[in-house]
Amino acid sequence: MDTKKLILAIIAMIMPLIVNADDSGQCGDNVYWNFEEATGTLTISGIGNMYDYGFVRIDDYRTIINPDTPWEQYKNKIFSAQLFEGITNIGDNAFSYCPNMSSITLPNSIEKIGNSAFEKCTGLTDIKIPKSLSYIGAWAFSGCEDLTSIYITDLTAWCKIEFYYDFGGVFYDSNPLSYAHHLYLNEKEIKDLIIPDDVKYINFQAFNGCTGLTSVTIPNSVSSIGEYAFYGCI
Repeated sequence: MDTKKLILAIIAMIMPLIVNADDSGQCGDNVYWNFEEATGTLTISGIGNMYDYGFVRIDDYRTIINPDTPWEQYKNKIFSAQLFEGITNIGDNAFSYCPNMSSITLPNSIEKIGNSAFEKCTGLTDIKIPKSLSYIGAWAFSGCEDLTSIYITDLTAWCKIEFYYDFGGVFYDSNPLSYAHHLYLNEKEIKDLIIPDDVKYINFQAFNGCTGLTSVTIPNSVSSIGEYAFYGCI
């Protein structure tokens, strides 16, 4: 192969990389992000926790969102987000106010979703919750008005999820069901809810807002049911 053809071949190989890797950076000690403007896809890869972007406190009662996420300039251009295996925690406000993001892929390594992580992601219509998830923070899905479906694969794991609770008595809507109203187990909507025999407790807010339920069967193994566990199950 002559020099000219070799150069053209190299350009052909690297051009897709140049086009797709529009911007990238770091969002955790060992966690990195990449945004492809052509597809509107934000990917998060690495091992460990994403940073918290948190809140800025005004006074004892009011806070405002800190907008300084690394991909702030792309928020209106993000149509989907994918987190790869190895990511364990989604930081506070990580994807808040991404109005056009219609899908999010969570890996089986996810353990925690931070406060307001998906607040005002009005384009989300459904979300699949992995059984590894154990905690969802305050207002995590607040304002997700188009959210209609929550998909799970393990009902026992769902009953054990810790939803944010303020012992001062303030109610924080952290369960995405309070917006979606419909819970699916292995792609089938749960209407006649049968709590598994290995469940010892049903956590606070576990089925809050799940209006698709028509009946609930609770086994003798359950010794406690948290506050608001079936709130709004009309």
